[in-house]
Amino acid sequence: MFTHLFGRLTNRTSSQATPRRRVALNLARLEERCVPAVLMESGAPTSVPTWGIQPTPPPIDSALNSLFYAVSIGTKDIHNQPVDFNQDGYPDLVQTGAIDEQIGYGTKTDPINAFSRGGFGKVAFGGPNGLTYSTTGTPNHGIAVQFTGSFFAVADLNEDGFQDILSLNNASQTGAGAHTVRHLWDPVQQSFTKVDGGALDAWADRYGQLTLGDVNGDLIPDLISQNYSTTPVVLPDGYQVLPMIGFQVYLGISDPSAGHWVGDFASTAYTTINLRQPSTAWGIEFVASNRKSDTIANTPVVNTVLADLNGDGSLDLAIPEADGITVFPNPGDGKFTQPSALFFQTAGSANGLNLTSGDFNNDGKTDLATSPNIVSLALLVDISPNIRQWQASNAPISIFLNTTPSGGANNFSLTPITGFAKDSFGWNGTIALADFNGDGNLDLGVANGSSQSTLFGIVEGDGKGNFGTIKQYIGYSNEADGYDPNYKRAIAYLNTADFNNDGQIDITPSALNIDSGKSPGSVAVGITAISFNKTFATPVINIASLVPATVGQPYTQQLLVTGGDPSKPFSFALNAQSVPLPAGLTMSPTGLITGTPTQPGPFQLTFNISQPSGPKGTSMGTLPVNNSQPGVVVISPASLPGGTAGVAYSQLLTATGGTGAVNFALSAGTLPAGLTLSFNGLISGTPTNTGPSSFTVSATDSVGNVGYAQYGITIGTNPTPPLAGPFIAAGSGQGGLVSIFNANGT
Repeated sequence: MFTHLFGRLTNRTSSQATPRRRVALNLARLEERCVPAVLMESGAPTSVPTWGIQPTPPPIDSALNSLFYAVSIGTKDIHNQPVDFNQDGYPDLVQTGAIDEQIGYGTKTDPINAFSRGGFGKVAFGGPNGLTYSTTGTPNHGIAVQFTGSFFAVADLNEDGFQDILSLNNASQTGAGAHTVRHLWDPVQQSFTKVDGGALDAWADRYGQLTLGDVNGDLIPDLISQNYSTTPVVLPDGYQVLPMIGFQVYLGISDPSAGHWVGDFASTAYTTINLRQPSTAWGIEFVASNRKSDTIANTPVVNTVLADLNGDGSLDLAIPEADGITVFPNPGDGKFTQPSALFFQTAGSANGLNLTSGDFNNDGKTDLATSPNIVSLALLVDISPNIRQWQASNAPISIFLNTTPSGGANNFSLTPITGFAKDSFGWNGTIALADFNGDGNLDLGVANGSSQSTLFGIVEGDGKGNFGTIKQYIGYSNEADGYDPNYKRAIAYLNTADFNNDGQIDITPSALNIDSGKSPGSVAVGITAISFNKTFATPVINIASLVPATVGQPYTQQLLVTGGDPSKPFSFALNAQSVPLPAGLTMSPTGLITGTPTQPGPFQLTFNISQPSGPKGTSMGTLPVNNSQPGVVVISPASLPGGTAGVAYSQLLTATGGTGAVNFALSAGTLPAGLTLSFNGLISGTPTNTGPSSFTVSATDSVGNVGYAQYGITIGTNPTPPLAGPFIAAGSGQGGLVSIFNANGT
C-alpha cells in the first residue's frame, strides 16, 4: 500500500527571473581549475550518445542523421527505491527528451534540421560496466523509444512485483489537457507494454519526474501539476508566453476492475495554489498559430517537494518562487490554501529552483535545498547583433534547515553554500543529494550552471548542517559524439545511483546542447555519462588468508580483505555461483572458516563481501585442501616475490613429504602474462603486463599424493628514473598533470 509517497519534478531547463549579472564565461580558465578526481572518476569514458542514424561521410555535410538528447533522468521510484526493472541488482535509468533529424552534423556550417519533436522516453539498464540502452520499443527516426510522454514516474502499477512506467502525455496544442499512459514491464519479454489511461485537465508541457504523494490520507498517490495562465503575455522581443501561475492537485483514483490504483487521477483539480507572482520566465512559449512550443530549452520544469515538514504525519508542499520558496502546510485533507502559505527567502533572493529535500543535520526532520540556475536558452541573451552572453545568477545554493518546533508552525533557517558561485567563473546549476563518502551524512552534488561546461562538483556534508568546499570533477566529454567536439553542451540534470553495484553512490550527468555556437536551431546529440565513485577500493579477499587445510586436521582461519572502508566491519557469504566449501568446513558471516575437511582438492571459491552502507564486491580465491598424513606433499616457498614488466623472472618451487618424483602443475587461476610453470616447478619468463595475478599450484608425487599452494605475483613497472638534472617540465598543468623528464630523455 502507498503510505508516504515521494516524487520530484526533475527537469533542469529553466530561465532566470532575478536581475541578471552580465559575466562572460572564460571556459579555458574554468576547466583548468578542475580538481584531479580523487572521489569520482571522469565520466568521459562511459559517455553514451544515442544515435538513430549516424552521419556517414563522405561527404558529411550531406549525410542524414538522427539523434536523441535527454533533458530529465530518473533513477528512483515513487517509494524512493532504485529503479530496477529486470531485478538484476543493478539500478536502471529512465530518460525523457527529444529526437532531432538533420543533415550536416559535424560540419562547420549550420546543419539543416528536418525534424524535431519532444516527449520521448528511453530506458538504460545498469550492469557491472555501466549502462546499456534498450534496443526494443517503437522506432522513431531510427531511435528505439520505450515510452512516450514528457512527465514520468516509476511504480508497480499492476501489482505483479515489477516496476512499471507511468507517463503524462500532452493532449492539447493550445492549452491544458493531458492523459496518462501505463508502460507495463513484461519480465518474460523483457520489454514494456503500452496501456492508455485516463484524461485530466492538467498541463503536460514539461520534462521530468511527476510529483506524487498521498496528500489526503486515502493511501492512493496524488499528483502535483504545474498550472499556467490561458492568456498570453507579449514579451519585449515579440514572443508570446503563457505565464506560470502556480500548481494544482489532482487526486489519485482507484480502478474499479483492478481494485487498486493503476496510475489514473481525477479529471479536474482538487485544489489550486498560486505563485506569489506569475512568471513569464517559467512560462510556455507560443509559436505560430497560437500553438504551444515544443522546444525543450524554452519549456523549463519547476520542481516541487512533498514531505512531512512539520511532523504531523501529513505531506506538506514546498514550491519554488522567483526569490525563495513557499511552504504550504497540509491540514490533513490535502486542501492546501493560499492563506496558510509560509514564504522563506533564498540566499541572494535568487530563484528557488532545483528544489529537493533531505535530512542534512540528522535530526530526523526534512530539510530543503535549492540552486538558482537551470540551463535554458532564456539565459543566453543577445547583447549585440553578433554577441550572445550567458546571464545566469551567481547566487549560492540555499540550504533550509528545518527548525519547526513540535506541534508548531513550519520554520527554517537559511544556510548559503558557495558551491560554484565564486570568482565569477561558475554558477550553481542542477543539484543531487546522496552520501557519496559513506560517512552516513548527506552530501551535495551540483552541476556547473554554465552553457559550456563539463564539470560537476561534490560538497561534503558533516551531518550537522555544515558543508565543505566544492571538489570539482569532469562529468562527460564533448568528444563522445565522435563527430564534432566543437559542439558545447550543458549539464541539464544530475542523478545518483549505485550503477555498478559496488556499494558506492555514482553520479550520472545528462548533457544537452544549449549554445551550439552555430545557428540557434542547431542541436547536438545528447550525452549521458556515469562518474563512478572511487572513494574506496572494491574489497577483495587477501589470498594470503586462504592458507591450505589438510584432510582430517582441524582448521580455523579468518578471511582478510584488502580495500573497502577501514572504519566499517566486513560481512562474508558464498556467492550463489560459487562451488561449496570443502566438506566439513563452514564459514561465519564474519569470515571465519572452521571445521575439519574430509576431502582433498583445490576449491575455487567466490565470496560476496559487503560493509554496512558502504563498499561491496565479489572476490575469488582458492582454498587448497591437502591429503591427510602420511604422504602429504608440502610446496615451498610460502610466498613468491614480485616482478617487473620487461625484466626476466625466475623462481623455483620445491616439494617435501612426497614419495618419488613430484610433478608441478597449475590447478587454478592464471600466471602473469609471459610466465610459465614447468613440470619440475620452475616459474620463468619475461612478464609483459603489469598488475596482480593469483593462482594455485599442485604438486603430485609418484603414488598420487597431492599438495597445493596458493600464490600471488604482482608485476610492476620499471621505476621512474631519478631526476639527474638538468631536467625539463612540459605540459599545461591542466587537471594537475605535468610531464617531467631528464634532459637525456629518461
